[in-house]
Amino acid sequence: MGRQIGPKTPPKGSKCRAVELPSLVRAALTYRGFLAVVRSSPAFRRRFRALHQPPLLGFFFYYLGFFLVYSDQSPDSFRVVTSCHDKSRVRASVFSSDTREWQILPWSETAPAQPSGKKHWLLSGTQVNGNLYWAHAEHAYIVVMDTATRQFSCIDLLEHLKGQGYLYNLGGTKVGKLCIVSVAGFTLYTWFWRVDASGAEEWMLHNVIPLEGEILQATEIPEDELCEHGLQVFAFLDGIVFMSIYGEDILPSWFLSFCLETRKLEKLFKRTFDHIVYPYIMGWPTFLIGNDNDMALGSGV
Repeated sequence: MGRQIGPKTPPKGSKCRAVELPSLVRAALTYRGFLAVVRSSPAFRRRFRALHQPPLLGFFFYYLGFFLVYSDQSPDSFRVVTSCHDKSRVRASVFSSDTREWQILPWSETAPAQPSGKKHWLLSGTQVNGNLYWAHAEHAYIVVMDTATRQFSCIDLLEHLKGQGYLYNLGGTKVGKLCIVSVAGFTLYTWFWRVDASGAEEWMLHNVIPLEGEILQATEIPEDELCEHGLQVFAFLDGIVFMSIYGEDILPSWFLSFCLETRKLEKLFKRTFDHIVYPYIMGWPTFLIGNDNDMALGSGV
């Protein structure tokens, strides 16, 4: 007989520290009563997500530019969004799981600053709180798509980061705040998109975090050799910054992760940095999410 690894009902005020997400999934698949409780308790799911970082499953060393968009309100439906651009405009195509069809959206308005003749003038995109963001490769602005209204707009990029795509990344914190993380040497900077005293939105410096000492300890690279290398940011998801140490292109690089909340640096692996890298994070399984219209257990569970 299996051992129960979760309570029959999440206790009031429970901090959900007993299990990680994979264990919660196993418990829900084993005990149908526990699955029913998890599906019927949005408060429990919110507490669990707040206390447990989704596990890192691996990395893709390639990037196709497709985004999966879904919400807790419609756990059985999703959309896939991809984009393309000409010399000055952007457009998106959206696939709906409900209709099983692609819809090609109209072209956006002309971008604020014209590209400099480059074929690919937008960097790899990211998704934060239902919006998609693509920074310009050379100019100081970011193209934004609201996936609810399907409208495009632009926001400013920090002037000193334009054309420096390998030194920064746009993403979201654990609580969903829009944030830029950037590096200079072996120091990490975080910037939040906030409203200033005059009511205008702008990037504001939030934190400066020296990492050299922790990197020396984690990688055991001699200090005199580390100064010949640099740090680059290749991804930023849910408050976790993914970085690599670079030097000679032919040499393997250390891949690292840093949690903005816990300030914990982790050494992941060593590999030649030869392409775009994208982390693969375990998502919240949709079968754990109930809704007002259907609280019954799915037949496929």
